[in-house]
Amino acid sequence: MKELGRAIPETIFLCEWDSIEFRKKLEYWESKGYTALLSTYKMSSEVDPGTGKECLRYTIDLKKSMK
Repeated sequence: MKELGRAIPETIFLCEWDSIEFRKKLEYWESKGYTALLSTYKMSSEVDPGTGKECLRYTIDLKKSMK
C-alpha cells in the first residue's frame, strides 16, 4: 500500500467491500503501529456502488498505538 506525502492521522476508518482486501489493509495498518478497535468492527449488507450487487461491507476504526 502506497503512503501519500502527507501526515497520517491518529485514527483511521477502514472500509472495504472484499473480505480479503479488508484483511490485507488491516494487516498493513497494524504493521504501521495502528491497533484495531474491535468494538467498532461491523459487517453490513449493502449495495456495492461499483458493481450494483448486494454484498457485505466491512468497516473498523484503527487508532495509532502510543509506544
